Amino acid sequence: MDMPTIKIGKKHIKAPRPTMKDWREIVAYDKEERENADTMHFLDIMDARIEIIQKFYHLSDEQVNQLDPADIYPAYVKLAKAVIGIVTEKVEQIPNAETGED
Repeated sequence: MDMPTIKIGKKHIKAPRPTMKDWREIVAYDKEERENADTMHFLDIMDARIEIIQKFYHLSDEQVNQLDPADIYPAYVKLAKAVIGIVTEKVEQIPNAETGED
């Protein structure tokens, strides 16, 4: 699976392939957000997404401050889909076992 890029100014930065620790972190946050979206404050959601984006793309605080706020949601969604999708990428490569006839 190709990892997404994020644009900061004129520079495009590609997220590296995540480790298992990274995968667990984004899956846990994604689950928490889906389960608690009605009670989570919008700023808390944005801060968590920014923190994840910063970690995965290895961005400095200065680079984070240069991000367009409108790009946070789409950048997070692309990143989360790519990271979560890594697991299904390998599963899809496993051949189905042949079934016996009844």
